[in-house]
Amino acid sequence: MCTHASNYSLCMYVSTLKMVRPITITSNLYCSLFLLSSLGLLRTSDSCTRGDADALLQFMNSVNITSLKKGWSLSNSNGSCCDWEGVSCDAVSAQILGISLSSKGLNGSLSQGLANIPSLQVLNVSNNHLYGPLPQDLSTLSSLHTLDVSSNNFSGQLSDVLVNFSSLQVLNLSTNAFNGSLPSSSLRNLSLLRKFLASNNDLSGDLPLTLCQTAPLLQEMDLSSNNFSGTISKGIGLCASLQALDLGDNNLVGNLPQDLYYLTSLRMLRLTRNSFDGELDNAIGNLINLSHLMLGSNNFTGQLPSNLSSCTNLKVFITNGNNFNGSLDVVRFNQFPMLENLDLNSNAFVGPIPSSLTNCPALQSINFMSNKLSGEIPSSLYQLKNLTTLLLSSNNLNGSIRSLDGSEHLVKVILSMNVFNETLSNTMQGFTNLQFLSLNNIGLSGWIPECLKNNNKLQVLDLSWNKLTGSIPPWIGSFPHLFYLDLSNNSLSGSIPHELFLLPALISVDNNLTGLQLVVINLDTK
Repeated sequence: MCTHASNYSLCMYVSTLKMVRPITITSNLYCSLFLLSSLGLLRTSDSCTRGDADALLQFMNSVNITSLKKGWSLSNSNGSCCDWEGVSCDAVSAQILGISLSSKGLNGSLSQGLANIPSLQVLNVSNNHLYGPLPQDLSTLSSLHTLDVSSNNFSGQLSDVLVNFSSLQVLNLSTNAFNGSLPSSSLRNLSLLRKFLASNNDLSGDLPLTLCQTAPLLQEMDLSSNNFSGTISKGIGLCASLQALDLGDNNLVGNLPQDLYYLTSLRMLRLTRNSFDGELDNAIGNLINLSHLMLGSNNFTGQLPSNLSSCTNLKVFITNGNNFNGSLDVVRFNQFPMLENLDLNSNAFVGPIPSSLTNCPALQSINFMSNKLSGEIPSSLYQLKNLTTLLLSSNNLNGSIRSLDGSEHLVKVILSMNVFNETLSNTMQGFTNLQFLSLNNIGLSGWIPECLKNNNKLQVLDLSWNKLTGSIPPWIGSFPHLFYLDLSNNSLSGSIPHELFLLPALISVDNNLTGLQLVVINLDTK
């Protein structure tokens, strides 16, 4: 009989099913089970299985779990581990689906007992203090699709651990102490992998680019900060779905393979701090989705390819510390409406600063230091409203410091070692947000400009190796954050104002005898 009023109509509906098609249990029994469940007398969704509970207790005994706030104690092990912190279960079967214990201060090794939770889909123990090798038995978890052990102290080789994983989609091994190579045989079953992150380890040997053939759905691969050597093989072209590739900080050499330029889904390419050489191919224009291109600290040569202008989604372009040369005018920078960070320092570029840069409204930082650029700095460059950092030192540029007038958005300006030969004016305004100003060795004359007087954010001021005259104004001692001041090698006269020795940064160092020289005052007045 259906006696619970609130469920009477549903029970009657279930009873009518008997007349429509055969059922294996009576309608009264079905209603009884339903009512027991609805009244909380039949529990399935908040208790894990005995086997799962035993596996969790093994894990608990292998790590220090004192930081966990909810559950995780022997007294709570009888059928309630689905309520434990970081544990998630299936709502019907109560089988454990996920263990997420990131940043919980865990200390110890990873128990092989976790391999006895066959329903486990997600295991995240990142950012803890776990150590030792990864248990090889974890690869028997046929439902596991996400494994994140990043930012721990795990060690050992991975080849035997990875070989049997077949359902993994996300594998994050970053920032540990794993070592050894990753032979193709160890990666052959990772056919569903979408993210492979193994940066900041001690992995070596050839790049595991057989993944491109094994895992055609691979979208992100980060192997940076390891000891991989050799070249990027042509097999990289099989990673057709790849959106992010980071191979920075390894020992890689050689030219970039042509296949690389046909990864049209690529959004981020970072090859920083290797020994790549040769020229960039014009086919780079195929990478139309590229937003971050970072090639710094390699041995690339030649001109920038003109087809780079086709990468209209570029936000970050960094190629510092190479041997690039030629004119920058070959690139139409006005094709980059989203460009924010442009760093070409320490190359051999020649010619003028491209005027097309002034049509990059999103630009926040320009670094052209240590090149062979010449000609006048476009005055409109100073007026880019989002530009906060302008670094142009060690070139052969000229122009007018007066063009900086009213550039309130600029925070860091380095124009040192260029050819200005200009007399500074006291009528200039702006600079209210300036923190770092270096104008040394550019032929400035006149007095130290009072336009700097009201800049309370200034931290570094370098006017050395110029032709400045007059006395040192006392108001320089009023900057609350100034920790570096260099007025040396000018023609300044008079006494050093005592206000300079009351600078707060100077006082803080005098009271902290640690040997760290955070304040440099180099005056050398004549």
